Amino acid sequence: MSQPLADTTIAQIVAMLQSANPKYTQAQIAQACGVSSSTVNNIKRTKLKPQATTLPRGAKDFKDAIRLAEVCEYLGFDSPEAASYCRKEQVDLNEVKTFKAEYDQRDIGFKSAIKQQLKQERQQVKAEQKRHRKDEARIQKAEQDLARANAVITVLGRYIVAHQPDNPLLKP
Repeated sequence: MSQPLADTTIAQIVAMLQSANPKYTQAQIAQACGVSSSTVNNIKRTKLKPQATTLPRGAKDFKDAIRLAEVCEYLGFDSPEAASYCRKEQVDLNEVKTFKAEYDQRDIGFKSAIKQQLKQERQQVKAEQKRHRKDEARIQKAEQDLARANAVITVLGRYIVAHQPDNPLLKP
C-alpha cells in the first residue's frame, strides 16, 4: 500500500499545475515531485476541478457544461442562436454565462498558456507570410529587371546585325 502524500508535496504539485508556464508536463511535474504521473493526474482532477455547484441546470456533467459554454461563446452569448441552442438543450443561457465566467476565473493556467502559445505561433506565421510576400515581390522585380535586360540585349543585337554587319562580334 502506498503512503499518503505530504501536504507540502500536494501543494507543490498544485502550484506547478497552476503555473502559467506551459513547459511543465505532467510527467515533468511527477519527476520533480518524486511521484507517479497518475498521482499528478489524480491531484489535478480532485484539487483543481471546479465545484459541481457551478454547473448549469440541465447539464449532465462537467464536460457537458463546458461543451455548452463553448458553443454558446462561439455563437455569441447575446445572440438569438445561443438562446435557441440553450432552449433546445434545456438549459438556462444565464446559468451557462455564469458557469463560463466562473470556469474562466478558475482557469488553471493551461488554457491561457495554450492561448498565448497559439497567439505567438500565429504571430510567427504572419511574420513568415510577410517575409514571404516581400521575397516574392523582390523575385518578381528581379524577373522584371531580367526581362528588361534581355529585351535591351535583343534590341542591341538586332541593331548590330542590321547596321554593323562587319562587326567582329558577329563572326564565328
